[in-house]
Amino acid sequence: MPVTALTRLDAERADAASLLERHSAHVIYKHSPYCSLSFIAEQQVRRYADVEASLPVTLVDVIGQRAMSNAIEAATGVRHESPQVLILKSGTVVWHEAHLRVTAGALAEHLGYGR
Repeated sequence: MPVTALTRLDAERADAASLLERHSAHVIYKHSPYCSLSFIAEQQVRRYADVEASLPVTLVDVIGQRAMSNAIEAATGVRHESPQVLILKSGTVVWHEAHLRVTAGALAEHLGYGR
């Protein structure tokens, strides 16, 4: 399943509730285009999405879409870090991780595929 970037309209609305409830279960990846750790984490998220993903993956650019990034933090109570991945079920964060702990293996493990 491909990684989908937020649309400009979604980002401008900064409607985190709508994003969090868009799918019954999905992954949100918060990415900084200026951070080398984000580049590494994005490769891992894309590897997961290309090989194993059964859930939609949404990419949020924390620089260009800062309002949405902040709204996600406020709505979930999960302190912002970048890079960061959140797994949501029914609009609730069930797992999150940041920095070099964002890996394809960690995503697969926490989505029940094991490694």
